[in-house]
Amino acid sequence: MSDPSATPRAVPFYCPFCGEQDIRPAADAGYHCAVCDRAWDVSLLRIGAGADSAPPHAARETTP
Repeated sequence: MSDPSATPRAVPFYCPFCGEQDIRPAADAGYHCAVCDRAWDVSLLRIGAGADSAPPHAARETTP
């Protein structure tokens, strides 16, 4: 299988912390906001929503 980091992905359009659009790729990895001087990374957690993908705190219906 090929390297997943080599696959082009969607680029964020704004900083998730301050909302500004002055973001650039960081030197090491991820992205850097020039306004609030924060860096972050974007990663894929999973594809699809199976039965086991419900959050642990989600309420589940039970029948007596």
